[in-house]
Amino acid sequence: MDYCARTVITADPSLDLDQIGVPKSVAKRLTKSVTVAPFNIEELKRRVRTGPNELGGALYVTSSNGEVEYDLAFVQSVEDICGRLSFGGVVDRMLVDGDWVAVNRKSGRHDDRFLTTQNVEPSHPGNFRCVLRKTCSL
Repeated sequence: MDYCARTVITADPSLDLDQIGVPKSVAKRLTKSVTVAPFNIEELKRRVRTGPNELGGALYVTSSNGEVEYDLAFVQSVEDICGRLSFGGVVDRMLVDGDWVAVNRKSGRHDDRFLTTQNVEPSHPGNFRCVLRKTCSL
């Protein structure tokens, strides 16, 4: 799975202190594994139907027994996958607004900062965005 990305951080005064803006290209590749349950099966089917090319979709599906994994970029019929989706299976969906992400930013040669922050709706094409206070060296 894809769990990391790297790009430039820029300031965005419209964000709250606990938010970070994630570029669309990154949000489409970073995934969150969600176990299929009775309360979320319809939402996950919708994400599988959206597929790997549109924001808000899903990239991978694993069967409930863990033996079969489907890469949605190479599946012929997503409706077949939706029909096979059962409780206990796992859908790796793209990042969405409100997901928590961990950010390791290096502001200097010997200065590491590790932030956990909420993702906001991806909009900017190429840069991570955060509040100005987080972009300056403390």
